Amino acid sequence: MLGISLSDPHARVMKASISMPNFKAPSIAALICCVATFAFANTIITDPGPGFLSGASGGNITVGYDFTVGSSAIELTALGIWDWNQDGLAEAHSVSLWDTAGNLLASTLISAGTVNPLVGEFRYATIIPITLSAGTTYVLGAGYVDHTADPFIANISGDQATFDPAVSPGNYRRTTGFAFPNDTSVGPGSAVGPNAQFRSVPEPGSTALLLGLAVACLICAHWRLTLREEQRWGQI
Repeated sequence: MLGISLSDPHARVMKASISMPNFKAPSIAALICCVATFAFANTIITDPGPGFLSGASGGNITVGYDFTVGSSAIELTALGIWDWNQDGLAEAHSVSLWDTAGNLLASTLISAGTVNPLVGEFRYATIIPITLSAGTTYVLGAGYVDHTADPFIANISGDQATFDPAVSPGNYRRTTGFAFPNDTSVGPGSAVGPNAQFRSVPEPGSTALLLGLAVACLICAHWRLTLREEQRWGQI
């Protein structure tokens, strides 16, 4: 026993001084990040589809598809491209996102080889997150050089890739050169090709709920540490 009486005012000061946990900013950030993991990344296309292998012949091309966001907004975090055998790309490819008017919203370059990480059958590069509005149609396209060694899957004539439930599929898109793929004459389908990772955008009420949960966790942690120190002092 240490021979300290809890009735001693000096002991009470000591008790109070050690019962307060020393929260560090990284600890708080880590907790909030743990809560934020509820918003995880999905992909626009979950399966490239049953179509046939195709490529560029006679010139450079840009191919892809359009899709429409469902009832809730989403946030794109990365753009990617299909890697046929998942063993690396033969050439670098530009992957871009446009609105239906042809305004460029995001773009990145996927390097040749295995530089970019493989997720499923696609290689991705992160972008500055961009929010896509609910009920709005967008266009994804990827550039392929003439006689490319990296094929894409052409889903036409009733074939279609599998899309995440958060979006709905639209038309096969193409154009010559590296530009906005405005040609939709093929009709429904997709050239896969390009893909994107996204996460859901929480409603304002949901954000407040998550922050409230983080604060509640901090208060609970403080209470447990305080109780533990009181129990320790009570045994002296």
